[in-house]
Amino acid sequence: MINLDDNFYLNPHTFLGPKENCIRFYRPGYEHFSFNYKNNRVEAKRIGDSPFFEYPVTKAASFEDYTIEGDRHDPYAFWPTLGPQDAHYFNEGVHYELYKTLGANPCVHQGVEGVKFLIWAPNAKKVFLSGDFNYFDHRMHPMRQLGTTGIFEIFIPKLTLYTRYLFRIHTAQGEIFEKLDPFAFQIEHKSSPSAVVVDKKSYVWKDSSWIEKKSKYNFRNAPLNIYEVHLGTFHREAQSYLSLIYHLVPYVKKMGFTHVEFMPVTEYPLDESWGYQCSGYFAPTSRYGTLDQFKELVDAFHKEGIGVIVDWVGAHFPHDGHALAYFDGTHLYEHDCPKRGWHPHWGTKIFNYGRTEVKNFLIASALYWLRELHVDGLRLDAVASMLYLDYGRTDGEWSANRYGGNTDIEAIEMIKHLNSIVHELVPGSLMIAEDSSDYRGVTAPLEWGGLGFDMKWQMGWMNDTLRFFSLDPIYRSFHHKDITFSLLYYYTEKYLKPLSHDEVVHGKRSLMEKMPGDPFSKFAQLKLLIGHTMCMPGKKLFFMGYEIAEGQEWSEKRPLPWHLLEHGFQKGVHNYVEKLNHFYLSQDAFWFHDFEHYGFQWIDFSDSERNVFSYIRRGTLKTFLIVDHMTKSYHGHYVIWIPNVRKAVERFNSDDEIFHGSGKTNPNPVIIFNQEGRPIGLEIRLAPFANMIFEVDFEGYSG
Repeated sequence: MINLDDNFYLNPHTFLGPKENCIRFYRPGYEHFSFNYKNNRVEAKRIGDSPFFEYPVTKAASFEDYTIEGDRHDPYAFWPTLGPQDAHYFNEGVHYELYKTLGANPCVHQGVEGVKFLIWAPNAKKVFLSGDFNYFDHRMHPMRQLGTTGIFEIFIPKLTLYTRYLFRIHTAQGEIFEKLDPFAFQIEHKSSPSAVVVDKKSYVWKDSSWIEKKSKYNFRNAPLNIYEVHLGTFHREAQSYLSLIYHLVPYVKKMGFTHVEFMPVTEYPLDESWGYQCSGYFAPTSRYGTLDQFKELVDAFHKEGIGVIVDWVGAHFPHDGHALAYFDGTHLYEHDCPKRGWHPHWGTKIFNYGRTEVKNFLIASALYWLRELHVDGLRLDAVASMLYLDYGRTDGEWSANRYGGNTDIEAIEMIKHLNSIVHELVPGSLMIAEDSSDYRGVTAPLEWGGLGFDMKWQMGWMNDTLRFFSLDPIYRSFHHKDITFSLLYYYTEKYLKPLSHDEVVHGKRSLMEKMPGDPFSKFAQLKLLIGHTMCMPGKKLFFMGYEIAEGQEWSEKRPLPWHLLEHGFQKGVHNYVEKLNHFYLSQDAFWFHDFEHYGFQWIDFSDSERNVFSYIRRGTLKTFLIVDHMTKSYHGHYVIWIPNVRKAVERFNSDDEIFHGSGKTNPNPVIIFNQEGRPIGLEIRLAPFANMIFEVDFEGYSG
């Protein structure tokens, strides 16, 4: 007699399937059970009142001798699908293709096609697999635990693609959870525990030339102008991955952006979280379509020469019961100490970065998006909260590290490991930190003791700049340092200048509405802000909607108001952004030396009385003088004291009438000479609220 005890549920394959003199089945709730044995329909005998059935055989049968429901081989007749090498790499935390092992992966096992299901739940008392194939009967398929790995496994033969499934976990405390597969590649619904079996290899990529080019990509000396997008609200007619191919892709190409950045598309349960509280680290959200349709969208961007960056959240995860939280009845993925495992700002769980398997899970997720989904970079969200144990906490709410400090040593090591292996295995990929802290060496190489990111968001520049532009112009003369201060520390890291979604939500107002004054002034200052951002050193990121001068804050509940482009001011801003982006792409002075002192030089930042900043950007062949005028006044004979200029041509002016400005451009800048006939300055018309770009030649200068 077989006892339904822990031993059975931890290793059901020992008791079920073909034995020396019988074939044994587990069918709770059945009164009778028949199956096909050597081309004959036979009936197994129930053992007493138990859920076990047996059929006697004279010699040991194999899985090839019989089939059960759906003409399928018996899952309990197969050897484990987890090999010793996979188990070793998993235990060591260096299984970089863990998504090919855990989760639901179609495969051929012992010559039979099917799907292997593996889940890590080391503290579970028993784990069951249910799905369409067994009518979601949570009693039918207990899974076996494989040695000391903590992994439960079962192979289901002849399983069709797009079958839904979930795991039912019984904890040591007697609780029962229905859990979503942490390695699910596609999820039925945003808040459902049911995953969907898909073939990761079914899509045929068409971007081989892009991938080859990407492997040699050097962002340091290349243009980088990112269009940040929330996929669900970009356009009312683009609500799916496929429709975005026809609306978003050509728009980004037309507007001259180099990359698009998706706000998180890793599956998430709550729309209002915008994806920053993730429940499916390997699944593009089902809100917009299937896994293959997401790949098709990425492929479409690559066809147009546009890179794809995805926001990736390794800092925290929601406490939804169907996802990672309290996964096997213990704090498995999250830290068990509330001072380290609970985030007071967001009400979320914090990963246990010191646990080998958790680090492996996160690194494998990042690599999956880069290698399998062909995205070109990851922007890690909320890095500051990962680096510091006291982030968002007051005294008594956090615990120090083993040295008594406030840095999270385990998280830092995980980040270093992640950046190291990404750059090794997926060369050319961008790793970008959204970090608001003053942690030193975020973009420094690992061998120098840095974190190894490629770039870091320049949050200080963003805060200073938006504070300056939000001031009434009469007060700006007292705040020139808001514009100049960031250049004092700019070269300590490799910075990306972000004007992201975070700056146009939660009562902060849209970029256009941050600008003071009458309507003309607002639109003029918005163009000035955009031009100033594009001309200053550093790579760029703008959130969608800025280019149509949207008056309302962005909301996840409504699409962008594209009808605004029917109006002159908005159309002028839109035209300005398009023309400026393409100008930026064509002139390497604005990006080739972004991270070198040679590429930037102040000419004059001391004219606080008239609120003027002038500076040089140098490229490989050309040099440009940029003049930013921060007030509404007009000066017809403004002199910039810059020596040795022999020629100056205005190439761009945000006040141009084609951008719905007042038209105070500079068709003929005047070069000023001293008594000896040497050029010592440039006289221009200083347009109101204007960003002006002059191509200049210097005597004796050859680039």
